[in-house]
Amino acid sequence: MSIIIFRTGTRRLWVSFKGLDYAFEHNCKVVITLDCGIKAVEKVKYARSKGIDVIICDHHYPGDEIPKALAVLDPKQPSCSYPYKELSGCGVGFKLMRLMQGCMLYLLVQYFITSIW
Repeated sequence: MSIIIFRTGTRRLWVSFKGLDYAFEHNCKVVITLDCGIKAVEKVKYARSKGIDVIICDHHYPGDEIPKALAVLDPKQPSCSYPYKELSGCGVGFKLMRLMQGCMLYLLVQYFITSIW
């Protein structure tokens, strides 16, 4: 399993066509962006054309069009009802990880319950 997370930082790993090509070459099926991606409409289309799902975790204001990603987590998009609009990009990513943790716990419990019966 390969994990690629596009994020901001000192190395500036923004969502890029080169990075998406790298993900495709390494058989990645899901790419998660952190603190970037809300305006990457064309790059998300490109990823989808290569069979890669994109989950966007961002906190910047979106452009005129929201990328058609698997999931877009951004408290500043117009349709978002999350109450705290100033949550950082890292905070948005943390919320995703908490959700994934809860889902994994649920799946483990279901597995053990069905294994016992």
